[in-house]
Amino acid sequence: MERRKILFIIISFFAFIQISVSQENKCEKYFLSSYPDIVKAILDNKDSLNLSISQNETIENAISNYEPMINERKKKIDELEKKLNDLILNGGDSSEIKSIIIKLAQLKAENTVLKIKEIREIQNSLTKSQYEKLLNYIKAKQI
Repeated sequence: MERRKILFIIISFFAFIQISVSQENKCEKYFLSSYPDIVKAILDNKDSLNLSISQNETIENAISNYEPMINERKKKIDELEKKLNDLILNGGDSSEIKSIIIKLAQLKAENTVLKIKEIREIQNSLTKSQYEKLLNYIKAKQI
């Protein structure tokens, strides 16, 4: 019975990952859920947003503060996914598999929180009209 539960968890986890990867770009496999890519939208539309020097600095600081932490977790996620695949293929211990799945979820959740914090810092640096322009760019890209 225990093995069936673990197998169900594993299959569900990989189904979730497969659906997420097929719907989102590869980079989003490192996050618990998708998010609007405000950073990319700002960088792509920097000129038309008329950002001030201090706004540019705030955006650069937010990116340089959060991206290294996110990238550190991405490396751990890749390592754990490789280990998980090895355990699954080679009949690994179910408690170790469960532990890795939980750790993967935790790392992805942490990355999602860090990304939201980065986005919030950037949002707070924009004026209301700049932010409205940015939202329009993001909505236009979704169509």
